[in-house]
Amino acid sequence: MLRKGFTLIELLIVISILGILAVAVLSAINPVEQLKKARDARRKSDVAELLNAHERYFTTFGCYVWDNYTAVCANGTNPSATIVTTATFAAGAGNINGDLVTKEEIKTQFSTRETVTNQEMYITEAANNQVSICFVPESQSARAGGLGPTRNNTNTAASTGCAGAYSKTDATCSVCVPQ
Repeated sequence: MLRKGFTLIELLIVISILGILAVAVLSAINPVEQLKKARDARRKSDVAELLNAHERYFTTFGCYVWDNYTAVCANGTNPSATIVTTATFAAGAGNINGDLVTKEEIKTQFSTRETVTNQEMYITEAANNQVSICFVPESQSARAGGLGPTRNNTNTAASTGCAGAYSKTDATCSVCVPQ
């Protein structure tokens, strides 16, 4: 009588080989770094959406949202270079997101995104009305320039990539849109 099937030893060998392959694959793709890359991609997408909302606002009203609070918009003068801090991204009336929402330049749901609620971005405005919105990249590939050139918090080119560990308030390492 001939029995067909696998012995316990054969099954253990196959399971151990599969385990070794799984460890090799996981170490090769580094899932933590992949999650960081995904968060950076989401930040860049959110930053681009917010920049588009600001540009639509500027096209409609002839000034940026923050200029409404300095009377620049009312008298039509060209604003000076400005850095708008991340604190101005909170939701509600009387601030950037509230004004963009009430003027229907961006959906209300945008202000509840993690990038906005965690205040992970900032705006720079040059004297020629050139606005950039920036965020600090978390993944090593983005910190090395994988999402575009890195900049400091005044939106000038950083001399080297981002050194050191990630911190959302890192003033020496940002990716800005537009690049």
